[in-house]
Amino acid sequence: MKHKTIQRVLLLTACISCSANEPHEPTTFNRDIAPIIFQHCATCHRPEGSAPFSLLDYADVIAHAEQIAFVTQSRYMPPWKPKRDYGHFVGERGLTDEEIVTIQRWIEEGEEEGAETDLPPSPQWATDWELGSPDLIAQMPTSYTLRADGPDVFRNFVIPLPVEKARYVRAIEFKPDNARIVHHATMMVDRSGAARRKHGLDGMSFGEAQDADGHFLGWTQGKTPYAGSDSLAWRLEPNTDLLLQLHMLPTGKVEPIQSSVGLFFAETPPTRRPAMLRLGRKDIDIPAGKSDYLIRDTYKLPVDVEVLTIYPHAHYLGAETR
Repeated sequence: MKHKTIQRVLLLTACISCSANEPHEPTTFNRDIAPIIFQHCATCHRPEGSAPFSLLDYADVIAHAEQIAFVTQSRYMPPWKPKRDYGHFVGERGLTDEEIVTIQRWIEEGEEEGAETDLPPSPQWATDWELGSPDLIAQMPTSYTLRADGPDVFRNFVIPLPVEKARYVRAIEFKPDNARIVHHATMMVDRSGAARRKHGLDGMSFGEAQDADGHFLGWTQGKTPYAGSDSLAWRLEPNTDLLLQLHMLPTGKVEPIQSSVGLFFAETPPTRRPAMLRLGRKDIDIPAGKSDYLIRDTYKLPVDVEVLTIYPHAHYLGAETR
């Protein structure tokens, strides 16, 4: 029995080797790489996107070819935090093994451009906003200037949301304006006017601002905006402010920023309201020299629920969320 098993393995190995040595057409950008880039990368990597450079043509991709090969093979890109093979999620992003191999092979073969007739149409967007034209665009009233160096900066900015009557918001889309300095953004709603009277707040505290009827509003690099649904929209009253907290990273030079938020209104009032459950620990006491310190926190829900979003978050010393 062992002998037969070995024969099968050797035969399979031999077949793979023969297949690998068979001649094949050279891998080209226009036929093989452009479809991958246009589908998985161009949404962010375009002139109006949140990524630091564009990937809409051969010259753009050639300039970053080695970097693209590395970040796709390591699955650092496209951005997707959950570990693979753990479960399936709505909006899951990532390249297939075959697509990753194709990128590697293209570089190994000399990064040929290929026939112009093989190039698919470049993706087009009707608007700079990924979800389409917002019903309301709200912007930081004034530009903020981030200093050139020093520690990270956490700053809350007050953005008025001018509506004349109560509206229901099904989705928001955040545009950082200067994405290279923003680590992440978190948003709360302030119906009290307290933040406006203080002209914003430094630090991580949101003061009297609260979540948007159980919704967590946030943005990180590479995050795709969620289109939402009318059934889960949150109520926006007149005289409400959006409190935008930016975690900003100095780059070595003075950087301006004036972020915007697009709001998309629901046609009807919501029929459901989500609830936010936060698990957090503050009794952290890491022994000196211990690099793999683990903290656990659990909560057993009394009823079955539908999980809409998960937002693992840690500052500075956090290395992994399981």
